[in-house]
Amino acid sequence: MPQSHPTPPQSTPPRSTPSTAKGVEDRLNAVFVAATFGEARARVGEILGLDSPAPANVTARVLADPRFGKMIASLGHLPPWRQKFLDDPFNAKFAPPEIEDGAVDAESLPTSMELAKNFASGVLAWGVQGFRSLEPADHERRQAACLSCPRMTPVPTDGMKGALYDLARRVTGAHTEKRTDTHACAACGCLISRKIANPAETCPEPSASDPALSRWMEPLGQA
Repeated sequence: MPQSHPTPPQSTPPRSTPSTAKGVEDRLNAVFVAATFGEARARVGEILGLDSPAPANVTARVLADPRFGKMIASLGHLPPWRQKFLDDPFNAKFAPPEIEDGAVDAESLPTSMELAKNFASGVLAWGVQGFRSLEPADHERRQAACLSCPRMTPVPTDGMKGALYDLARRVTGAHTEKRTDTHACAACGCLISRKIANPAETCPEPSASDPALSRWMEPLGQA
């Protein structure tokens, strides 16, 4: 099912300028550097002009979905847009797991938030490069290494993590090797199809033949 984004109100939004673009970046960065999920909720609430922290699912989506985050930071303070962002039914996919009486499952939340931040930061870095593609030979080398790696693991298909991986697929596009779209790297949590396609990504697993290189036979990265 195609990803949903709020339908713009009838009024024309203000045109972007360098100063407003810098403000958007600063507001998003304040959310991403939050030490806790509660702090991130408070900062998204401030962006939206709320008297209380933003809903958990909206905050989680801001962390995971760069396009949605930019729209929130750009237009969320305007009442017509704010309500559309808060009411967007796609937000439900990002609801953090709950245990009982509406309490958030604090043990599962940090891993989901870390995955969300890793995904968003990777997409933003790739976007700076204009979503530049790898040479086919490099892509095939990375793919072969990942498909033969014991740390390749199936991704969840439901819940918050399932929604995050679904977003990763949408950004990366279709792939002929379906296993890369249904498996992630257990070392870093990245969807394999997105990770191998992004020139800015690195593999955190050392090569058996040269510890200074990764399984991709490129400089070793960090998880």
